[in-house]
Amino acid sequence: MQLEVLQNLVCPQTKCGFALAISANNFKLIFCYQGPYFLQPGDTLCTAQFGLVVNGKISSLAIIHIFPHSIAFWSLLRDKLACPGNREPFSGECALFHICQLEICPWIGKSK
Repeated sequence: MQLEVLQNLVCPQTKCGFALAISANNFKLIFCYQGPYFLQPGDTLCTAQFGLVVNGKISSLAIIHIFPHSIAFWSLLRDKLACPGNREPFSGECALFHICQLEICPWIGKSK
């Protein structure tokens, strides 16, 4: 199955990413994952026997769970996750940088 990432969220406490993705048949899924990078809107995902392929390359992302999409659930994730980068528009300022567990901020690229 091939999907395209529409939106992404980050949890700074657990280092998990969440990606809302859509298939060619308009089937939407929410991926909860961990790994060395975060998926971005426009990335392509393809499930394969040996794992997940991202933008045509074998990925080291670990899929924790896949949820069926619902607007209510995606909104709940966006509202409950503390990362200010999950809000639109993102101002580029992060008041939580000092407590964030991420080594590199996926929104401003700043490392600890």
